Amino acid sequence: MHQPERTMMETGPARRAAPGMPRQPWSVLILLSVAEFMVILDATVVNVALPSIGRALHFAVAVH
Repeated sequence: MHQPERTMMETGPARRAAPGMPRQPWSVLILLSVAEFMVILDATVVNVALPSIGRALHFAVAVH
């Protein structure tokens, strides 16, 4: 008879890393920390550069 293919649902959390490849739980935390640092750095650089960008594009100063 035909056997159905296994899906990710069937293997679930019991699935282990491939043999020879050690599991590195800290790698996810490091990756997310670097990504968050890049977001903060990008926002800081853009905020510092905004006055120069405004002058280069000849934007008028708006006063409310």
